[in-house]
Amino acid sequence: MALLVHDASWAGQRLTLLADPGSGAKQNLYAMPDGRFLFVDVNAHWYILDADVGTIQPLGWKFGEPVPREAVYLGKFRHDGAKPDDMLFIPAAQDPEPTATDFKDPDPTGTPERLSPADTRPADQSLVLHGK
Repeated sequence: MALLVHDASWAGQRLTLLADPGSGAKQNLYAMPDGRFLFVDVNAHWYILDADVGTIQPLGWKFGEPVPREAVYLGKFRHDGAKPDDMLFIPAAQDPEPTATDFKDPDPTGTPERLSPADTRPADQSLVLHGK
């Protein structure tokens, strides 16, 4: 599965995420005061997502660290049990508690790669953040 972040022209970056081991691995999404997003993957790696410029900025492995106080929890992504190739977004209104990191593995889940507009079109098993 991949996370795609791109600007309005579809230029952006793609990050390969840790595969779901069958336990319903979840990724948390937070809004930051500056309009960007904090994405915490199931492996405790944190990323800043900026759809205005189409970037994914790795912040490192932060197992056990609290998210910044100013981060607003929006919800979590998890695999759809009925459709294993799909991801569901569960908004905070439906499930107000962020999911604790499922794994304690400092190995990187991936390094964002820069993509041209033609390469960032959504595909199966992709989470997409598209700029205005």
